[in-house]
Amino acid sequence: MVFFDRTSGVARPNLLGKMIGERASEILLLIDNLDRDLFRIANGNMGHVRIAVGPASRIKLLPGLISMIMREFPGLTLQTFQKSGMRVMEAVKNGEADIGLGFADHACRYANLIRKQIFSDSIVLAVRPGHPLADAVNIGPGAIVDYGLALPSIVGPFERWLGDLEEDQRGKLVGLLSDDFPTIISHVQQSELIAAGPSFIFDGQVASGQLAKRDAKVDGHFSFWMIMTYGGWKDPVLNAIMRYSNQDTVLRALSN
Repeated sequence: MVFFDRTSGVARPNLLGKMIGERASEILLLIDNLDRDLFRIANGNMGHVRIAVGPASRIKLLPGLISMIMREFPGLTLQTFQKSGMRVMEAVKNGEADIGLGFADHACRYANLIRKQIFSDSIVLAVRPGHPLADAVNIGPGAIVDYGLALPSIVGPFERWLGDLEEDQRGKLVGLLSDDFPTIISHVQQSELIAAGPSFIFDGQVASGQLAKRDAKVDGHFSFWMIMTYGGWKDPVLNAIMRYSNQDTVLRALSN
């Protein structure tokens, strides 16, 4: 077999040579990963994993994920930090984080990242008891302009739901932008602002009577995805975490 083309006087790999080179690189990477993982295990250290999360995924998904990882992967050291919106994806893409938990509409813009849905929830509005819209049903975008929204950002299905508003109405739409849901909830409880987000965010306050959920009839859901790079996916530990993570395992870990 001939692996190099020497017709120009300089040896260059031909098609077969390039294929062998690519396969050899993959095998060497697997060997490197195996050596590293055997060293980790032999020394009782599974390694260090950095997880970037968004405002909503920090509230419920992250605690469940941490519990699941610590149970299934003892010896693994975890570091978590919060980013807003697209910055979760950027942190993974740029190597600042190994794993990201973020909103699907952000993640789908990064075709070069490995993605897996691990949670989905309905989009709701939440108001304080006694709010003018506390007993309203089928709330439309026009009804919320007089009160103002409190939320981290307007994205995805919610953006499409608001699409029919006039420009001047959109200017009055948002009363509070914050990447901290506890801050949003606190202000909504004391004002006529309307919180918007995935339903699970407000479960505790609704159960205690501090907030009332209202159905916004938004066509779509908040879908949360786990993301990592192709390089991360080749890491046996990160690959196993992604394969094992889904809505059932994460929420089961949270409830235990």
